[in-house]
Amino acid sequence: MIDLTFGITSKLKVFPGSPQPSFIKWSKFDIHGYDSEAMFLSTHTETHVDAPSHFISNAANIDQIAVDRFFCKNALLVKILIMYILIENLCNLENINRNRFTLVAIPLKLIGSTGSPVRAIGIEG
Repeated sequence: MIDLTFGITSKLKVFPGSPQPSFIKWSKFDIHGYDSEAMFLSTHTETHVDAPSHFISNAANIDQIAVDRFFCKNALLVKILIMYILIENLCNLENINRNRFTLVAIPLKLIGSTGSPVRAIGIEG
């Protein structure tokens, strides 16, 4: 299994005009009994999937796409485009030893959104 996902930090270089990601400490373990953060970022930050509505007016948003569409057997080592679902900014592709592999890239179920960050993995064999 190969992680194909870029990490997201507040220092990463973003697409011109996109907001800079930020992470705000929301709770502290010593005060609240747990740690948590709030985050601010574009739904198209780093490794992400574009819904059809990102390119086509009145098309499906990310939450309207069946989850099985984000599991692709026999993916090719090219920019991944599956019926107007575009997965962008994959990394570590050079570590995949086969021309075809299984790609899993599950987005968050963001209601009404044109995209979502994903944790993408490649599975050989």
